[in-house]
Amino acid sequence: LSKSEAAALMEAVDLSLADALQATKGNEIDSEQWQSRFGDIMSPRNRHDVKLSLEAPPVRAALASLLGTLEPALSASLGEDALLHELAALISSPGARRQPIHPDTPIKKGSGTDQGPVILTGFCALQDVDASMGPTLFLPSTHTAEAHAAFFTYENFDLYISSTSDEDEDERDAEHETRVSAQLESLEPWHSELCTGDVSLFDSRCLHAGDANTSQRRRYLFYFSFIKAAHAEATTTYATMLESLRGKLKLGEWRLWLRVPSASGAATPGRAPTSEVASAEGAPL
Repeated sequence: LSKSEAAALMEAVDLSLADALQATKGNEIDSEQWQSRFGDIMSPRNRHDVKLSLEAPPVRAALASLLGTLEPALSASLGEDALLHELAALISSPGARRQPIHPDTPIKKGSGTDQGPVILTGFCALQDVDASMGPTLFLPSTHTAEAHAAFFTYENFDLYISSTSDEDEDERDAEHETRVSAQLESLEPWHSELCTGDVSLFDSRCLHAGDANTSQRRRYLFYFSFIKAAHAEATTTYATMLESLRGKLKLGEWRLWLRVPSASGAATPGRAPTSEVASAEGAPL
């Protein structure tokens, strides 16, 4: 994204967040009203995962700009009939703790998740993200069943376990956090310290986590994902997207539903180029 597109989208995200918070005021986070506007998120204190509408021009413009570049990679892995699966923004406020390491899509034998990529996700930074703002940490090449089995062991328990409450997080001492941070760094994570408009495109089975935001600034990530059509029909995976958009928007027709005009001035379905693209499996592109 250009800096102007990112700035316009950040403003739209702020408005969406304020509106969603007002509309769900007094509702529990597991209530139907809350979940209609927000996604579930690990370590939710000082974090929000707000669903976005395609009726907001900055959202439409940003997604069109990104798909103009990323469609070949998405189509090569998922097919042109892949469906928009998520559309939201992650806001990490000062004081947010590091999330447990996790995949967005667990690998389960017989579900198709062990047979290649089924969901690809793009995280787009809406401002420059430095180490203090809690950039996403990725463990490259952990998109396989073997990598998951190797990671989810007793030795790594502190890296992937969620605390049962905010109070549990507060009671963890500095020595414990230092030890766990050193253990995580020994796994050589990739810290996505992105510049404004940069994107991490990754296989949703890849292990990752939002790091702690120790700065005095909010971190904004716009994100979207596409799901392979065959998997969309069979999955019960929760997706962070407004219900009105679910299951309707095909990747190969993105120019049509994003109202991108063709050379003749009419909105037309897109067609992925035939050139080779890099694989999105396992590590950010």
